[in-house]
Order: sequence, then C-alpha cells, then structure tokens
Amino acid sequence: MSRADFTRQSTERSLQELKDSDYKQYKVDTSGDSRVCDACKAQDGKVYNIKDAVIGVNAPPFCDECRCIIMPVFGDFETEDSPVITDFQIKIT
Repeated sequence: MSRADFTRQSTERSLQELKDSDYKQYKVDTSGDSRVCDACKAQDGKVYNIKDAVIGVNAPPFCDECRCIIMPVFGDFETEDSPVITDFQIKIT
C-alpha cells in the first residue's frame, strides 16, 4: 500500500467519524517539516465544510507522499478557503 493510499483510507475514516459525531468542519494539517510539498503547504490550516469534502481536492491526500491529516473544528467559521485557525494545536500533557 502506498503512502497516498494509506492517507486516503485514513481521511475517509476520519470524515465518517466526524460526520457521525456531528462535526460540521475540518482543518487540514501537514506534518510541518521540511519534506512537506508545495501542494500540501497550500492546504495547511485551511478549514472546509465536511459536506463539501472531496479527497484530493480539499481533503488529503494531495500528493503521492501525502502525510496530511484532518482535524475537527470546534465551532463554525465563515470561510472554507483561507487559513482561519493556523495556530490551533492539540497539546497532550
């Protein structure tokens, strides 16, 4: 299985879990390292409506080596195409 196949399956599962949990939006996150490609950098931090998710367009994978993930958005934001919560991080202590 390729990295993109794994990412696609992970995204499909995550989208279904978010829908089942009544979330309305998700945010795209990259790994944030030097290996992130331009296609993935362009998506980093963007928020989209779950009902509008299209894998490969606004949901990972965005490239053959994609390591992007989606995260739930808590609350609604007005925009789908601009990074509105780029500093959002989950911290485990």
